[in-house]
Amino acid sequence: MMVLPVLECLTVRNPRNTEWLRVARKAYGYEGWLNRTNNAYYYRIELNKKKNFTSASVRHRTDGIVLEVSTSDKLIRNRLHNPADVSSAENLGRLLALRCLKAGIHFACVHIPDLETSEKSRAFRNALESSGLVLNEFETIEPNYHVDKRYHWIYEPLDREKPLDTDDK
Repeated sequence: MMVLPVLECLTVRNPRNTEWLRVARKAYGYEGWLNRTNNAYYYRIELNKKKNFTSASVRHRTDGIVLEVSTSDKLIRNRLHNPADVSSAENLGRLLALRCLKAGIHFACVHIPDLETSEKSRAFRNALESSGLVLNEFETIEPNYHVDKRYHWIYEPLDREKPLDTDDK
C-alpha cells in the first residue's frame, strides 16, 4: 500500500487563479476613483471608432491592454470591404471574442459609451455575445469569518430600534 504525503503548503503559480475563484479584490472606493474611470472590473472590452478604421482592445485592471484587434492590420483589412462600416465592427467583435476565448478570457465587462445610439457598437456587442463571450463579470466573494478564519469578528447589522447601551439576554 502506497501512502501519499499531504501538502503542507500550496504555491499558486497562476496569478489569475484568484480571479477565477472570485477572491481577488476589484478596485472600489478611493482606489477606483483615482483614475476617474470605472475600475471595478478584471477585464474590460473597449471599442475605438476612428474615421478610417475601427479597433477594439481587452484591458486588464492592473496589466493594461492584453489583446488588441484593429481593422488597420493588413491581414484583417484585406478581408474587409470597408474597414470602418458596421460589418467590419461585427467581424471585429467575432475576432476579438475568438481571441479572448483562446487566451482563456471568458468573462469581460464592455465599456462602449455610445452603445444605444451607434449601430456599429450594437453590432460589435451582439457579435461578442453570439461568439460565446460572457459580457458581465461575476461578483467577488467578500471576506468574512466563514471564508477566511483571520476575520474573527462577526458582522451584525445595526438595528436602530434597539438601544446600544442595554444588554439583551
